[in-house]
Amino acid sequence: MALNLALEQMNGWTWGKCCENATKVAVRTSVSIAKNADNVKRWYHSFRSTRRFASPIKQKHNLPPFLELNLAVCSALKTYACANLNMLSIEMMVEYLHNRVIPEMVKKEMNERNCNNLAGLDESICKQIILQCYGLTKLCPGTVYRWLRLLGLTMRHSTKDFMFMGMKNLIQSLTRKIL
Repeated sequence: MALNLALEQMNGWTWGKCCENATKVAVRTSVSIAKNADNVKRWYHSFRSTRRFASPIKQKHNLPPFLELNLAVCSALKTYACANLNMLSIEMMVEYLHNRVIPEMVKKEMNERNCNNLAGLDESICKQIILQCYGLTKLCPGTVYRWLRLLGLTMRHSTKDFMFMGMKNLIQSLTRKIL
């Protein structure tokens, strides 16, 4: 579209104006791939050099299946992390998952099996089945760290403390001022 407009308005418009008008036309015709004229300029520049169109890949910001299908677990992790932000560590979150969250899921699964008159399972086997349903073999600290990052919790390595969604830990800052 931008090239057609450039051809039609060759002497009257700049390339930037052609790209801006092309994006406006694209939005009106429900083409959602180009909403910014600068992107169109960059795409044409890369096309000129390689003679191929590079289709931009939209990245997903979805949660992993375990968190996406268990929103109660997400909220429990966030609540626990916020409540213990001043002494939070990955090992502490792994321990919370292994001692609180997973046993509750196992209990719920075993109750459902009993209600449906299915064969009873050992707790460890039931735990493995639950993890395998979400494509997991175990919950290691690396996995939990990536989950916390996706939930908005980041660790500042310079000070070895955590921030939740970009906010400073008020408890730590207040205790530092008092001391």
